[in-house]
Amino acid sequence: MKGLPATFERIVGEFRQRYLLSYMPSGVEGGWHAIDVTRRNSRGQVTARRGYQR
Repeated sequence: MKGLPATFERIVGEFRQRYLLSYMPSGVEGGWHAIDVTRRNSRGQVTARRGYQR
């Protein structure tokens, strides 16, 4: 339990550096639609779905 406060602070710090993007398409047909999320610079990591089902 000694390291718990430090671990909690690290996790909270990571959440402070995250962004949540949402995408609401209009006028698209039903079915699977692939998406590609990229960064403009080389810092950070992208975690995203491969696509969505409409």
